[in-house]
Amino acid sequence: MAHRNHRVSTRFASSSAPRSSATTTATVSGHTASTSTSTSTSTVGTAKTLLSHHEEMTKVRFSHNWWKEWAVIMTVFAITGSSSVYFVKPILKNVFQLEGSMQEGPWSYRLTYVCTTMPTYSVTLLAVASVFGRRPYFQKVVLRMWSRFLPKKVLQRFQ
Repeated sequence: MAHRNHRVSTRFASSSAPRSSATTTATVSGHTASTSTSTSTSTVGTAKTLLSHHEEMTKVRFSHNWWKEWAVIMTVFAITGSSSVYFVKPILKNVFQLEGSMQEGPWSYRLTYVCTTMPTYSVTLLAVASVFGRRPYFQKVVLRMWSRFLPKKVLQRFQ
């Protein structure tokens, strides 16, 4: 087996600058690729800045910021899961005039329950994530969830 040379170096600008830039150089099997990115550290509420916040908070694993960020993420998922189940039953009863349960049926209730749970969960997830200030991260989660069911052309409209 041949030995390959793997080297990745990252250089960050000082944190006192209004903009931070990162240059990454990777060497794999003698080929060098270099990319340069810059992200704004201003408090303007753009999706890229907030997503960079998530990446910054989870950069050092098991640090205080890492635990704090994942506690917020798990809290958002917990609130969303409980709330979406709570919202689906009144929707089935008032909108579709269906009563029943997943265990006892009828089948129309079961199918409608499954079909309304995912959209309700998605909307609730984005609403709760917005309250916690993590909408860009959870928007990616929702798009990844829907990508399993919808064609790529439809999903590109929401990106």
